[in-house]
Amino acid sequence: MTYRSMVTEGGRVLAAAGVPEAELDAWYLLEYLRKERGERSDRQWYLLNREDEARAEEEKVYQELIERQAKRIPLQQITGEQEFMGLSFRVNEHVLIPRQDTETLVEEAMGKVKSGDQVLDMCTGSGCILLSLLKLVPGLTGTGVDISGEALKVAVENGKRLQTEASFLESDLFFSGMRPAVNVGLSVSRVGGAAQTKAMKKASGSIRIDLAQYREMEVFTQFSSDLDDATKAQLAYGGCLMELLKQPLCNPLSLHQQVITLWTATHKKLVHVDKKHLKKYQMDMLEYFDNVYPEIGKEIDEKKVLSDELGEKILQAADEFKDRAAAK
Repeated sequence: MTYRSMVTEGGRVLAAAGVPEAELDAWYLLEYLRKERGERSDRQWYLLNREDEARAEEEKVYQELIERQAKRIPLQQITGEQEFMGLSFRVNEHVLIPRQDTETLVEEAMGKVKSGDQVLDMCTGSGCILLSLLKLVPGLTGTGVDISGEALKVAVENGKRLQTEASFLESDLFFSGMRPAVNVGLSVSRVGGAAQTKAMKKASGSIRIDLAQYREMEVFTQFSSDLDDATKAQLAYGGCLMELLKQPLCNPLSLHQQVITLWTATHKKLVHVDKKHLKKYQMDMLEYFDNVYPEIGKEIDEKKVLSDELGEKILQAADEFKDRAAAK
């Protein structure tokens, strides 16, 4: 069968299945097939070679692609790509296909935002709106929020492909009280670490890796109730971190309170506390630090550095508070 015959037959099958623009989609599928194989696939090639015989393997794969679209699977989900605002976005079954009329929204937004503005994109899906704005308008920063972790993976991939920095948050984490609700496996921003003080960077330590391991282990343990002691300890530690990262709205912690909390948590000084009492224990401990060791908080706030000596003082004070709390 020639390439021309393949496209003609493909268009006929798609038209019979009620696919709009069947002939055009039949051509796009041939273009996609050859592009995936690293072969020339533009219109000029087709016009010059359409009477050439296709290879048997090409015919087989092309037929499979046609059959998939005849089942009304969107062309973009088959090819995995969609053009939007002159940019190429990855898409799959977990995100809505970026619509061309949505470009009007982006164009309107481009006329209203300016360098230094922050953009929040709710239900971000593939990230096409947010990433287009960040790519096309210099000086913007932005965050995309979605309830679907699978959709956020697509958005993250698009951010990397476009070499555009953005943060992507899971709304289930946000609404559970996580501030900020960063899924540690999804952020593609390199700004966060650079903006941290030296004290905060040292205090947070391996927390990103620890939380990622916890989330993965949490999913895995849903399928097994037979857990060894090491796994139980890791889950308890991860659960402790997750609980400590929650905070009420409009009630942020000061720098020294954040540093003390993270330093004690990552050194396993809080894992003994029952989860339902952890927030109260945390706030009581921070009050103890402010009343008994105010110089610790003052040094962190002023110097924004966490020395080894100061870190040891924090751990000793945390042990003191633990002993006092146990004696009550």
